[in-house]
Amino acid sequence: MEKKQLYINLASSVFSFFVSFVITFFLTPYIINNIGKEAYSFFPISNSILNCFFIVSIALNAMLARNISIVRSRGDPESALRYFSSGFYSNIILILLFAPLMSLFVYFVDVFLQVPTKLLTDVRLMFAFVFMSMLIGLIGSVYSIATYTENRLDLRSLGEIIRGGVRIFLFLALFYYFEPSLYFIGLISFLLSIYLLVFNKYISYRLAPELKVNYSKFDFSKIKELLASGSWVSINTLGATLLTGVALVLTNRFISVESGGDVAISLMLPVFITSFISTMASVLQPWLTKVYASKSTGEFVEEVVSAQKLLSLLTTTPIVLLIIFSPSIFKLWIPGEYSNVLDGLSILFLFPILIHGNMWIYFNHGFITGRMKEQSFILLLMSIIVCGVSLVFVLLGGKNIYIIPLMTAIASVLYYLFFIPIQVIGRTGASIKEIYSPIIISLIFSVLFVYLSHLFFDFFYVGKWIGLLFTLVVVGVVFITIHMFLLFNVRSLVAFKKKRFG
Repeated sequence: MEKKQLYINLASSVFSFFVSFVITFFLTPYIINNIGKEAYSFFPISNSILNCFFIVSIALNAMLARNISIVRSRGDPESALRYFSSGFYSNIILILLFAPLMSLFVYFVDVFLQVPTKLLTDVRLMFAFVFMSMLIGLIGSVYSIATYTENRLDLRSLGEIIRGGVRIFLFLALFYYFEPSLYFIGLISFLLSIYLLVFNKYISYRLAPELKVNYSKFDFSKIKELLASGSWVSINTLGATLLTGVALVLTNRFISVESGGDVAISLMLPVFITSFISTMASVLQPWLTKVYASKSTGEFVEEVVSAQKLLSLLTTTPIVLLIIFSPSIFKLWIPGEYSNVLDGLSILFLFPILIHGNMWIYFNHGFITGRMKEQSFILLLMSIIVCGVSLVFVLLGGKNIYIIPLMTAIASVLYYLFFIPIQVIGRTGASIKEIYSPIIISLIFSVLFVYLSHLFFDFFYVGKWIGLLFTLVVVGVVFITIHMFLLFNVRSLVAFKKKRFG
């Protein structure tokens, strides 16, 4: 049953992502055309800043699902209930602490960012709604745990599909009946956060009715345990946020709002892909957590390597396609905002994700095993160095829009291609060949495929959407087929399918 459930989770997550992708893909140019790229750029900026606010909450909540899943697998419902209740009330305390700080930031947002006067009110309202949506998300975060602990991520995907439908309805309704405005993006995020709270609470009750908030079960020792193990998750998140958000924030603040708009648009395709990789990894993570809780180290390492191969197969294809066809996509997608700058920035942001996609499970190995200290510290250190060098660059008058993304890309490649796999090898005793062979095969094949595709690029008809879609399908099928047989031989493919999916 668990093998079949993994297949169901994977299929439903792919479908959910596809629906979300299509909705976002068509909504984004509609929003930009109505409010402008400069105004739109403040939305991804708000998410980057928000992540910094919620570093403490990540320390608490990141390990909550993992710990509850492990103690339930080991037959300890009392500990699960204590974790659950303690997590809920701790989030309420965090909300009371965060709300005043967020209010101050919203009021003084023009001090921290370069905001055109005509957009100041809209930017404040947008930040306020986005912040409120995240506070509501904190309230409901414990209720999303049930789909993880019960390995029913298909229900989470169902909620996301419904959320996508409501999202497109709200955008079209608000933009049709009212004058389009930036703060509508925040308002819709706020309304959708309420929907997710209700949906997740209902699903939690259906899947794990024994997990109920009970004040008498509040256990400060559980909070200390979560914070102790989750603090490195917070540091890890802070490092990742600084590394990915530095280009957008510094470009807005020190170069120009218009250049910030270009960076925001060029980040759209990488954000889509990162979301896809995260979605696929989230399907595999509950299974890997249970394997870690119940099997030997050798079996766990074998499962981790196999999971990474599968993730590489699923995620490398869209990254390669976007690297090859990003100019055509941008020209057709947002013709009014297209420039060669978008192509260069997009490739700078996409290439590190190509590395990351072939490393994501190894990166999450520390989270599953609860050993994130070293990787979190190194990531934060590299992020601080990149931020520091970038800040010096812009303070000295640097206006080259490519420099900050380039420094970010170099740091990301060094971290994910060298430090993470070497750390996994050291901790698990796996051989260098076992860990690095699939990575090297995927990367060399991807680079060669991109190079050869550009040699024959003139033969691809990509002047219209139908031609582009046809070309993407053909090239994608060729790539994933060859990639599959490079990563798995026929015997290992049959064994992999039988072991995981029955």
